[in-house]
Amino acid sequence: MNVNYKGMDDIYLKDIRHECHKDEELCRWEFVQVKGYEVRIYYKPNEVKGLGFNFYALEKTGHVCNNETKKDEWHKDYCGVECVFEGIAYFDGIRHLYYGNEKTQNFGYHYYPNLEMIASAILKLRELEKKYCIDYDG
Repeated sequence: MNVNYKGMDDIYLKDIRHECHKDEELCRWEFVQVKGYEVRIYYKPNEVKGLGFNFYALEKTGHVCNNETKKDEWHKDYCGVECVFEGIAYFDGIRHLYYGNEKTQNFGYHYYPNLEMIASAILKLRELEKKYCIDYDG
């Protein structure tokens, strides 16, 4: 991970939107950290408890070094990100799971994927599924 340099084509946290919530900054959603990795799963529960949630897993690719990122490396204006996966869960569990995103130029594709990181993120997603999907297959 490059923490000192961000290129001109990088996508920042503030730029990411979920397909179902295009007018909302993803960084305003709740999130869980994937232990041991620079990955967060942002999620928005359905307004009716137990009926699912939308989610978006992001890996931090680097950040601009400044006073803001000294306090918060995930500062929305300076944190570069790449989509790990995104999708939608309904009352019965994860229904749509997409790897990558066109916005981060990796839709359906990971170059040299870190399988342990992806597996850890999927397990964390499963925890959210158990919490927010009333009829998951558990």
